[in-house]
Amino acid sequence: PERVSMPDFDVDMDFDYRQDIIQHTRDLYGEKKVGHIVTFGTLKPKNVIADVGRTLGIPLSEVNMLKSKVSENLKTKLKNCFEPPTEKFPDGGQLAEFRHDPRYEKLFDLAEKLEGCKRNTGLHASGMVIGLTELPDWAPVFAITDKDGTKIGVQYTMDIIEPCGLVKFDYLGLKTLSLIRYAEEIINHHKKPEDPEFVCANVSETDPKTFELFKRGDSVAVFQFESPGMQKILRQFQPEKLEDLVALNALYRPGPMDYIPNYIDGKWKPETIHYPDPCLEPILKETYGVMVYQEQVMQVSQRIAGFSLGGADMLRRAMGKKKPEVLMGKKKEFIEGAIKQGFTEQHADEIFEIMIPFAGYGFNKSHAAAYSVLAYRTGYLKANHPAEFMAANLTNEITSTDGLPAYIEEARSMGIPVDAPDVNRSNVNFDVVDGRIVFGLRGIKGMGASAASAIVNEREKNGPYTSFIDFITRIGALVEKDEDGREKTLVNKKAIEVLIKTGGFDNLPDKDGSKLNRPTLLENMEAALEYISDILEDKKKGQGDLFGDLEEEEQTYTAFKFKKVDDIPNMELLNIEKECIGCYVSGHPLDSYKRAIERAVTVCSSNINRIAAESKAEKDALQASGAKFWQLRDSGKSYIALGMITGIREITTKKGDRMAFAKLNDYDGQIDITFFPKVWEQLKLQIEDSGIYAFKGKVDGSRDTPSLIIDSLENADELENHSSQSVHIMIDSNFNNEAGIAQLRDFLFDKMGSCSVYLHINMGNNPYIIKANEQITISATDENLKALREVSFVKEVWCE
Repeated sequence: PERVSMPDFDVDMDFDYRQDIIQHTRDLYGEKKVGHIVTFGTLKPKNVIADVGRTLGIPLSEVNMLKSKVSENLKTKLKNCFEPPTEKFPDGGQLAEFRHDPRYEKLFDLAEKLEGCKRNTGLHASGMVIGLTELPDWAPVFAITDKDGTKIGVQYTMDIIEPCGLVKFDYLGLKTLSLIRYAEEIINHHKKPEDPEFVCANVSETDPKTFELFKRGDSVAVFQFESPGMQKILRQFQPEKLEDLVALNALYRPGPMDYIPNYIDGKWKPETIHYPDPCLEPILKETYGVMVYQEQVMQVSQRIAGFSLGGADMLRRAMGKKKPEVLMGKKKEFIEGAIKQGFTEQHADEIFEIMIPFAGYGFNKSHAAAYSVLAYRTGYLKANHPAEFMAANLTNEITSTDGLPAYIEEARSMGIPVDAPDVNRSNVNFDVVDGRIVFGLRGIKGMGASAASAIVNEREKNGPYTSFIDFITRIGALVEKDEDGREKTLVNKKAIEVLIKTGGFDNLPDKDGSKLNRPTLLENMEAALEYISDILEDKKKGQGDLFGDLEEEEQTYTAFKFKKVDDIPNMELLNIEKECIGCYVSGHPLDSYKRAIERAVTVCSSNINRIAAESKAEKDALQASGAKFWQLRDSGKSYIALGMITGIREITTKKGDRMAFAKLNDYDGQIDITFFPKVWEQLKLQIEDSGIYAFKGKVDGSRDTPSLIIDSLENADELENHSSQSVHIMIDSNFNNEAGIAQLRDFLFDKMGSCSVYLHINMGNNPYIIKANEQITISATDENLKALREVSFVKEVWCE
């Protein structure tokens, strides 16, 4: 009853059914009582240049040139583009030379005035309102029509809705709920008839295998726990119950992260636990004296100052909003209440000051608990049904060209093979067959959900496809009528073509038992479709009896003669496959260089940011010591990179020389590479787009996106014979446990080898590299490196 503000409803729902739930809300309360919330787009630097340029009739090529000069920094304003670079905006001043150019002066004058103005309206991604009566009784409304129909929205933004008497509801599509549903469907699809239905909500919340997974930090693809930082904390803390996951989930955010070491110490070193007052132990015991949750802050104010629940909530809000005048009023109230409860004014003041940062950062426990239950369930699936779990993740990313390759690689690293599409094994979504993940037909570009469903339904109804001709015969008979009553096939020519290109028929034999390669099927597809279409048309006209008995009819279907075509190189097959799927599935262009990558590559997409930060720190130190520019230019270590080159872009420098930029793609992503004029002159005739190359170069960390400055081209085929000279171990900056270091030392002594060991430690903002004692050397085997990465306080391990 004391609550003065409207509640805020955040409702997470299965991503795939969000629109259905919105429609259900309209059906339940009435169309006119339910609406979306407006948003306003503003004119940012690139938008305003484009809009004003178009209005003034400036050529599009010139407008695009000006836009390309604007930094991608989201906080950039036009004035930053006209002023010299600063530490905050190192890319500043890009438009300075054009500011008073007669061609563009009017454009910039107008753009500076219009920047920040509202440009257009849209609908909030998740915000909805439900009125007690029809919405126009409470606020003005408007309509937006898009491909999904007409939607009604309230013309006031979120901050104005509440005073109008409307409540905001966030309808949030959560892909984790879809993931759990997909995994359940796969598990139940393959279960034995006598087994009970698997429901993830019913799993044990004390499953040992699941907590072992969290203790190992093996939480890639586990909801809320997949970041490398969180994996490290899991290994340090060793969670043993659901409440541990709830607390770690709440703490792992900017602000509360500062208290994670205290929380971890509280578990392993109980003597470090400190309560602001002994009477608070029952409230803070579960979190080792750390105020993790907003509810704890409220309970503390109730216990110390005698606040009511409503008063405690008002105090929490005041602390969270950080308004000094409101906070001081609440502090006076708190101290007065504490004195009445028998505490001294000084002690009450101390407790209040301790509470302030926690209240500002504290997390809502009920929210953390709900999300941690979902995290636990995804962890349970990964620990107990790994293939089904990864297949469900892949289905969740089925149209994402970024997420799909990452999850395919993760599945393979877990020892779960991922197979290309197959007309006899693929389902509509990703499926698990005999412990192998099989690519879902819906993930092929140009296939379509209805065509994928038709192929699977026909196979389940009438058995596996026996040949390519059998497939197009059966699929050709599947038709539906459009609005005009005309028949159209459910699986069109484009769907069959992309199925061929992605290997969907690779396992189907010809009538003589031989395999037909993809180029042969593509070459003969049109003729085969026409041949079968004529037979089906004759049957429809009643001429099927001309064929005599069933055996003769079967011979007629298989009488088609394929014109054989030579197969194409594997690399070309893989590139065509990638075009149709968005990633490599049946193989990877770098597979033949895997051993070379493991043994000799020292910079790649997964470690270049760390190397760039170290490189920048070294150069800054060198510059501070008074080094000359050529010393700075030639400083830094050389690294080896290997990958496929794409997007080669040549430019002419101010001196008239040619240089180039490109992307080097590896297993995990891509890095930017730069060829300065002298090197480009030597290498440009040796390098082609989509070729695989190994380079030696230095990492440039001076820009937001680091790049590899190429010094030379290496022989990729000979890299396999190279061996690592040193093993580098980055230690977590929060680590200060002597016993742990002794454990690492003992581990290294047990793994003697030929590589020197270097420890990387960050103290404050200063990185230090310490070479271990000469007696400590290690063999750089995959097994040793994997074991090192699993040591709780080790952040990263690499070889050089």
